[in-house]
Formats: sequence, structure tokens, C-alpha cells
Amino acid sequence: MKIDITNVVTLGVSLTALALSTLLAARQAGAQERANMAVISDLNLHGQQREWHEAFYFVTMELEATHSPERGVRALPAPAQDAVYRVLYYFHGIALMVKLGVLKDPRILDIYHHRVLFAWKRLEPFVKAERLQNPAAGKNWMKSLEEFYGILVEREPYVRRRLFARWRRSGFHVPIGASADVSRDQSVDPDPREDE
Repeated sequence: MKIDITNVVTLGVSLTALALSTLLAARQAGAQERANMAVISDLNLHGQQREWHEAFYFVTMELEATHSPERGVRALPAPAQDAVYRVLYYFHGIALMVKLGVLKDPRILDIYHHRVLFAWKRLEPFVKAERLQNPAAGKNWMKSLEEFYGILVEREPYVRRRLFARWRRSGFHVPIGASADVSRDQSVDPDPREDE
């Protein structure tokens, strides 16, 4: 059996190309993971600021009781408007990064899940009114956040099951009446001060 040197060289070049491609793909995945962690770290630092927590508390616990959504966000007094914009744009930024593929890790959805759900329920009437009242905002203002909310609602049963499983593994008692089946319990709001 005669071995053709051309075939051996071709095979060697092909294997080298395959090895280099694999190495470069692994390095790219590592770079993406590091980039994700840098973004998450930056988001986390922003989310630790006292002003952000005060804004989130106001939006989720006081806004509905103190202001009507009929005229949108721009009609709110300056302090309320600042709080609403702070929370809206924080979550909208996360939604855009997920939508554009900057944040690809699906755990991002779990990290921000409850806070986005809780905040959007309170902000949605204000956003919808703002779309109607403010032509500059347009009909798609905060649309990415609204779509992100929809994705999170679809994941609700999955996230809840994981939370309960984590509680059980950690030795925590799952609350009486709590169920991973949320189909009969869609109206329960999470505690806005709950740490993710």
C-alpha cells in the first residue's frame, strides 16, 4: 500500500485547521462569558444604589396609590417621574441587551425575573398612556421591556419550580399552599424587596 504524501499533508492541514477552529471557538466562548460577567457586575452595582432601591420601592408600592396613569409618565411630578424613568430605563437596558444578544446567558432571565414582573405590572398603564399622550415617545416606546416581560411570564412556572427545588435542597420549608404549578395562582406578586 502506497501512501501519497499529498494526502498526508492535506489530512495534517485539515486536522490543524480543525484544532485551531476549536481553540478559537473555546476562546471566543470564554471571552463572551467574561463580557457577560462584566455587564452583570455593572448592572448589579447600579442596582445596589440606594436611589435605585428607593425608586423601585416607590414604583412598586406607592405609584399606583398616589398617581393616575391616564396622562402618562411625563405628566407625573418631577420626583415621581425620576423614579419611574430610573426603573423603566434600568430594566429596558437589560431587555435590550438580552434582545440584542449581548447577554446570552439564560440565567439572566432568572436573576431579574421577579423584579421585572412586579415593576412592569405597575408601570404598564403609565407606559401605554405615554405612548398615546406623547407623540415623540411613539407607539413602540419601551416595547423591548414589554416583550421581555412577556418572555418572563412564559418562564414563570419554570422559574418557580427551580426556586422551590432550590429551597428544598437547602433545607428550607416550602410555604404551605405554595405550588410550582402557578396556573391557578397567577396574581401573586413577589415581595419587591426580595433579594434575587
